[in-house]
Amino acid sequence: MCACDGEARTTLKLEEGGKGTFLETSFEIKENAVRFWLKNQNAGGEKQVWRYQHYESYASYQQKRATLMACLRKVQKMASDRKALERSAWDKIVEFRGLGYPRRILRTACNYLGATTGERGWFEVRDQLGF
Repeated sequence: MCACDGEARTTLKLEEGGKGTFLETSFEIKENAVRFWLKNQNAGGEKQVWRYQHYESYASYQQKRATLMACLRKVQKMASDRKALERSAWDKIVEFRGLGYPRRILRTACNYLGATTGERGWFEVRDQLGF
């Protein structure tokens, strides 16, 4: 309890990262090489953590698009290589699909990132979305 304003405060607690996790990064070591990507507790389609608003929420389209693009840019920044990017991006796309984001918007985001960054993995993810 904070004496200054009477509000209860929660303290930060260290949580177990699990095997192959360090801070916000998941990683694997194979054949003397380290592959890493953005940690995603919802990877594989399991909803463990709720993070973003549903597409039908009251938020503006611009806010939804900005949130999506920021998340996907972070996926790229945290990926060590194309394979890691594709794996991590697909998990994030599935998460947004579960929140009702239309396939067209997700395809457009992947296409834009592929065109502006030169990373061909975005086109692979886009193509997996179908039409």
